[in-house]
Amino acid sequence: MLLNFNQILVRCARLIVEYLHPEGRSTLQALILAGGRGTRMRPLTDIRPKPLLYLPGGVLLDYVLAHVRLLPIREIGLVLQYEGEEVARYLAPHPHEITLIPQRPPLTVLGALASAIDWVHEPTLVLHADTYLSASLHYLVQPFMRGQAGAPTFLVDTANPSSYRSTRLARAGAYVLPPEVFRIAAKIAEADTLLALTAELAVRGIETAIVPARGWQRTIIEPSDLLAVNRHLLVNWHETAHPVSANAGYDPMTFSWIAPDARADERRLGLYVTIGERAVIESSRLHNCLVFPGVSLANAEEENAILTETRNELLRIYAPNGSS
Repeated sequence: MLLNFNQILVRCARLIVEYLHPEGRSTLQALILAGGRGTRMRPLTDIRPKPLLYLPGGVLLDYVLAHVRLLPIREIGLVLQYEGEEVARYLAPHPHEITLIPQRPPLTVLGALASAIDWVHEPTLVLHADTYLSASLHYLVQPFMRGQAGAPTFLVDTANPSSYRSTRLARAGAYVLPPEVFRIAAKIAEADTLLALTAELAVRGIETAIVPARGWQRTIIEPSDLLAVNRHLLVNWHETAHPVSANAGYDPMTFSWIAPDARADERRLGLYVTIGERAVIESSRLHNCLVFPGVSLANAEEENAILTETRNELLRIYAPNGSS
């Protein structure tokens, strides 16, 4: 298994934490919320659930799991709802590593947290499956591993410091919650935003903490967000966490990733292109494109596009803002 420099550093940090604080090895769980329908990602999410949208060498969920696997966390839960059976099939090779948790109504963010009440028994790192984070999360969880933190802690993007504190908390895609907060979420489970949870915590006099996010992050709401994440990965490949399955295929000269079993004329390809497994690209020029596995394309010129195949046709989704 090949590791990039960033991953080696994180692995070393993980070993140091476990050595210095052996009592903290099993004091943190991880819960991934992966039940959203992703209506603004349509028609991509008409074909596959949002957590299984493609990125170089894996899917969104693989990139979230890559972060978790770099941390000293041994219990992983996954809340499923929309197309949950398909996500479960994707995870079938790892049946003992991840606990699948069906989401019970209401189908809201807080309903997802409430669905995990019976599974949660320690402070829990919660990750949204549609949020991409470039930097490892060891700096967020280490205080909990050392027993130095206990308040609900939210990772927030400080790019817009003028935003209200409550708004920044509500937009967090990663946070650590003690078990009692899950029980509070269950009492207001009809709410579909973290803002309702942070407001309820304030009413109850429970202090919350903010940790500024490091690196680059993006919540994938629209196709342009997926394309932007793809480009960020390609430009910053050796400084980002990615699944082991993506180690082979990267070309730093063209900021491109081509699956080893794909067929493509690399001399005609442009910059910032990902070509998935089993894809066949002939006599085509692409620029800033994300090509899903199995796509066949010939004699075409595409730019700022996501290409995937349905049962009957090639689907092209253009995202002119997907380069930022």
